[in-house]
Amino acid sequence: MSVVVVLAAALVSGICWSLASPIGASPDDDYHQASIWCPVPLSAGECGVERAADGSLKSIEVPKSVAQSAACFAFHPEVSGSCTTHISDTQTIRTDRFNKGEYPGAYYRVMHVFVGPWVERSVAMMRIFNVVLAVLLLGGLALVANTGQRRLLGMALLAPMIPLGIFLTASVNPSGWAFVGVAVAALGLLIAADAQTRTRHLVATGIAIVGAAQAVSARGDAGPYLCVTTAAVAIATVRWEKGWLLTRLPGFVVIGLIGLVTFVTNSQAGLIGSTPNKVIDKPTHLFYYNLTELPNILIGMFGGWALGWLDNPMPAVVSSSSLFAAIFGPYVVPYDPLASDTAQALKPPSAAHWFGTDQLGRDIFSRVLVATRLDLSIAFASVVLAFLLGALSGVAAGYFGGWTDRVVGRLADTIMAFPLFVLAMGIVAALGNTVGNIVLATAIINLPFYVRVARAETNVRRNAGFIEAARLAGNTDLRILSHHLFPNILPPAMVQVSLNMGWAILNAAGLSFIGLGVRPPEAEWGILVAEGAQFIVSGEWWVSFFPGAVLMLAVFSFNLLGDALRDIFDPRKRT
Repeated sequence: MSVVVVLAAALVSGICWSLASPIGASPDDDYHQASIWCPVPLSAGECGVERAADGSLKSIEVPKSVAQSAACFAFHPEVSGSCTTHISDTQTIRTDRFNKGEYPGAYYRVMHVFVGPWVERSVAMMRIFNVVLAVLLLGGLALVANTGQRRLLGMALLAPMIPLGIFLTASVNPSGWAFVGVAVAALGLLIAADAQTRTRHLVATGIAIVGAAQAVSARGDAGPYLCVTTAAVAIATVRWEKGWLLTRLPGFVVIGLIGLVTFVTNSQAGLIGSTPNKVIDKPTHLFYYNLTELPNILIGMFGGWALGWLDNPMPAVVSSSSLFAAIFGPYVVPYDPLASDTAQALKPPSAAHWFGTDQLGRDIFSRVLVATRLDLSIAFASVVLAFLLGALSGVAAGYFGGWTDRVVGRLADTIMAFPLFVLAMGIVAALGNTVGNIVLATAIINLPFYVRVARAETNVRRNAGFIEAARLAGNTDLRILSHHLFPNILPPAMVQVSLNMGWAILNAAGLSFIGLGVRPPEAEWGILVAEGAQFIVSGEWWVSFFPGAVLMLAVFSFNLLGDALRDIFDPRKRT
């Protein structure tokens, strides 16, 4: 009964959200709606299609309310969304913003079924359909799951079901399908792995496959997310038993193949992230870039930048912390961090420019705030990558010993044999000084620390009583690693994470300082310090002082956090 009540509440909430949001308010609504009204492939004469000299699609003709609904209220919080009612459905307009093959076409074809002469009604029906589909898939999983799994499922859905997640689900946007589809696939496999009956197993697996198909039919970059989630669920639930492998493994294989095939065959181009004109043409690149942009996307639930859509931004006061919003919300900066004004060049700190201006008249305070987001994103992504790879490798080395320990240990020793910053310089110089390569280089030089911590902690515990009890209970090695050993190495690993955040920030800033990191005019702490260094002698101290001070405070804060965590987890200091 409680499941039905929750599903009914989710359905009502989603439908209300669908009807309350004005046409054009969803992320890139003009692009996606035009793609729905005129889904490719287009025949001659359809949608007034216009082609370039090489035969490629150039523009199409759609109702004006489809392509320009948000034009009357975008970036104008004082204007009500009701202004869209004054835009005619019968008047057409030509647009070049539509899907020319960048996105898979299945999503747009399905939504095209709801297209009618009344645009507002058509869009409302599309949104409601997406809500109903999401509730049916998740509801089906809830009904076949046992009581304990339902609780876990509910807790797992709390994390993504922030306002941003609900908004995407109840919108005309392929990201909603990708978001729901990947979640359904992962949860379906999790439920199927421990299903007590054949019927429950088959139903959960079937729903998971439907979710996977839904995800890859909407976005090209859904494939790598399916691969990652499938691998994670498999590692957490696999049992090296013949019966389990024969019945459960095929579901993992099917969904993994769906993700893998999409991963290597699809491409998706588009403006992704906060970087202007950032075009990403491969799902691998898009997946990696989205990972580095994750902090920016998450901040969308507090107000501020999130995917670059035309919604009226939430006021900063709705955020849980004004500092959090200031760090991750560049919209709060007083000046454009890239705008030059030579008349204001090298002005000292004042009421108008708190940190002064640089040699091009750019406001240093604004540039420092915007740089904070970039530096923390690089540090966060690199530390997470290093932690996952290093901790998992270290646990395996400490538990199995033998050749596994020797291979992992020699790899860590080899990396540490190099001066770490010099190694990072070499990696970036060889691969190119992009943000992704900086993250990769920083992760590699931090990898040995997690390997050693995880290996040492595992060595201490691998023969402990609770591990022997787990073996006697019939647990496989993989289950012992994932359920018993890995959770026990998290406390010391978290201390290392907090310390590595400071090192990662310094590494990124150092690479930028010597010209191998982020390139100007992008705002980054190392660049700001490097640009200001030449003015110290001439007396313009503020150009490098304030970026350097913020860099120092950030590293100092993470070091203090590491010391605090060490004291918390130290049993000798517990009273």
